[in-house]
Amino acid sequence: MSQTNQTKRYSLSRLAAIVGAIILMAVTYLFYVGWASMPMVRGYLEQPYLHEDVEVIRNDVGVPRIVGHRNKDVYYAQGYVHAQDRLFQMTMLKYMFLGRMSELVGKKTVKLDEYMRLFNIEQSAKASYAQFGPSHKVALEAYAAGVNAYIEEHHETLEQRLLGFKLEKWRPQDSVVIQKAIAFDLSRHWPRIIRNTALASIHGNARLDEFFPEEVVVEPSVLDSDLKRHRLPYDDEPKFYPDGPEIPAAVVQSMTRYAELNDAVLTGMSSDETLAPGSNAWVISPKRTKSGSAIVASDPHLSYNVPNTFYLIHMKSDTLELTGASIPGAPGIIIGRNANISWGFTNSRLAQSDIFYAKDIEGKTERIETIKVLGGKDVTVTYYDTDYGTLISDPGSEYDVALNWTGMVSVDMTLDALHNIGNASSLKEAKKSFKYFHTPAQNMVMSDNKGNYGLYVLGNVPIRQHSGRVAVPATEAYRWKKPIPYWEMPYVENPPRGYVMNANNYVVSPHYGYNVSKLGFDDLRAIRLAKMLKEDKAYTAEDNKRIQLDNEDQQWFVMKDTLMMVEPRSDLAKGAIQALDQWDGVADRTSYEVTIFSAWQREIASKIYLDIMQTLPSWAKPVHDDFFVINTIKNNTKACQINGGDCKDFLSDTLEAALAQLSARYGTKDIEQWQWKGSHKAQFKHGIFKKVPLLKQLSARQAEVDGTRDSLNRSRWFAGRQGFMGTQGACLRMVVDLESQQGHFIIPMGESGNVLSKHYSDLLPIWADGDYLLMPRTQSKGYESKLVLGHGKEEAN
Repeated sequence: MSQTNQTKRYSLSRLAAIVGAIILMAVTYLFYVGWASMPMVRGYLEQPYLHEDVEVIRNDVGVPRIVGHRNKDVYYAQGYVHAQDRLFQMTMLKYMFLGRMSELVGKKTVKLDEYMRLFNIEQSAKASYAQFGPSHKVALEAYAAGVNAYIEEHHETLEQRLLGFKLEKWRPQDSVVIQKAIAFDLSRHWPRIIRNTALASIHGNARLDEFFPEEVVVEPSVLDSDLKRHRLPYDDEPKFYPDGPEIPAAVVQSMTRYAELNDAVLTGMSSDETLAPGSNAWVISPKRTKSGSAIVASDPHLSYNVPNTFYLIHMKSDTLELTGASIPGAPGIIIGRNANISWGFTNSRLAQSDIFYAKDIEGKTERIETIKVLGGKDVTVTYYDTDYGTLISDPGSEYDVALNWTGMVSVDMTLDALHNIGNASSLKEAKKSFKYFHTPAQNMVMSDNKGNYGLYVLGNVPIRQHSGRVAVPATEAYRWKKPIPYWEMPYVENPPRGYVMNANNYVVSPHYGYNVSKLGFDDLRAIRLAKMLKEDKAYTAEDNKRIQLDNEDQQWFVMKDTLMMVEPRSDLAKGAIQALDQWDGVADRTSYEVTIFSAWQREIASKIYLDIMQTLPSWAKPVHDDFFVINTIKNNTKACQINGGDCKDFLSDTLEAALAQLSARYGTKDIEQWQWKGSHKAQFKHGIFKKVPLLKQLSARQAEVDGTRDSLNRSRWFAGRQGFMGTQGACLRMVVDLESQQGHFIIPMGESGNVLSKHYSDLLPIWADGDYLLMPRTQSKGYESKLVLGHGKEEAN
């Protein structure tokens, strides 16, 4: 071997050794700071704030059971425990939605902060907190004191150590900021209005009906008979709500910069900002259950965040008992049960935003916001608030364009309503707080242990005479004046049919006297849910679990007749079509038919909107609609006449393309080898670490799961070429039979946000396999750890 080659080999070996040493040091440091950030979960900690000792007992998967005598002490302990496991998550949500991220990470997030400051959440949080009831303020103050006690003990999270910033104290009103963050995620309809406005401006308002046909395929949650029985507003002939005048092109031009920023921010927050979060929820009457008590089920479908949105907990004092899903950053629980009632939610998708335009919107109030930037100069941004919302158009634009969202009001009592609902002793008592539920609009299902149950549409929805699909003139005729009165909001209570349900489908009959939304609903899952709830049987908790985990893909049954018009060209295509024709629609992880269908659907969707997208800005692609696709193909319209063929050719072309991609991906033309698990997994990425080498791999998780975008066991996938990675699904599953004081709960990932904790992702396989935790457990023995937060200096046993 020549000396030159020996020198090169030596140099490469030395370089490899250096790189290896650097990686070893990095891993060693990572594990050191990770170990240093682990919370104390055993023993005794003196807490001067407390009046009496509080026990925090964690089971083998880290779920805490907090037991004390006083409510105030228990809420304090909850704040302390949330901080132990989820402090960084709480901090990030707070800083993001207050528009203060640049204080932590520098100039890279200035545009994000500019975007968030528009909503003026800081002022709303302060004003809302000031109006809360005394018992809720006590809970918020105690909770904040618990969080701050943990911070003041100089505990630093792993992320905090790596980013190198100091935590400020948690304020009681910061819990309102967290509620606003949840509301933002669940009620942001303005991106659709912006997209629709661009489409309507270029092609005319009438084209909206083509891209968003109103096809109701299942009965609404509140029927005509329910409206009449409860004496709610009812019109014999459904009203027509027009879109408003044709939209000048200059309106779109005036809001283009905001539209681009909105698109960038929201797609950065999730794989696709059009993925409106959804849910399933229902109650089965005591007369139709085996136990003779009502059964309540709820499974909200949110983005797969790391850490998970929810945190399981049990809290007990002499007068308080809560079990279920809490939100780190706020006291109490948001979905679950107390000793007497159980409740859940679905996103009602009601129209809580509008966009207005005029040459000059009068009555502007200037608001100046200063964004502090780590390592840089402060950035000053000026906003203009009006009676029609806050301007999103650039100064000097031909039109003033304003965004109004009910979450931007100065006083929002939603968090106070949730606190009072959680402490209610009956459905009747809980209903007293419904009028204070403001944003986001939700469908609440609830039952009490007296056998009463119902579904209630909650939230402030402006009374409007227009459709709400597109921007409208800023004139008195369109201006928001008042919301639908809370006592006239749709609801159904103790119906003769023996159940209430919603799966993001139409909440109310079109005969209802107000326009609640013309932006579309998600009816497909409700087809299956209604069918399963109408079975002639006495339901058990286990039956309800099976409903939550049902994998029948409703999109297939809607699309089947249209897709089966195809004329397959190859033997591979003929085999695929034969398999689909015999498929029962069950999309479990061993199904290969769902892989073929999904790949074909992806190929169709990527092509059928090309024609319209050539005429629209990049941020204005219409939201996908199955019935637009069906109508386009059946009517042989221009959108699927590609490469000189008709729509039957389009079906054949897209099928062949999909099969070619699957053959390459799986390395075989044996379609039975194309199992769903080989392409589809639930994908969990850490909000910060996903962009950091080494930490990206360490923090990410995947799980094989069943289900599709339109099965009750929802697993909504992102249409990437490398598979169908799930980005949204059930981030909580709950089934409660009010016969007992327990319930069945599960979340994905784990209770801890610390990537090095054994409770970071130990719930993931339980969740993926469709199992549940029984809560609360007495935990008198067999618990993993016990921590006493004490008011004195005596030692715990």
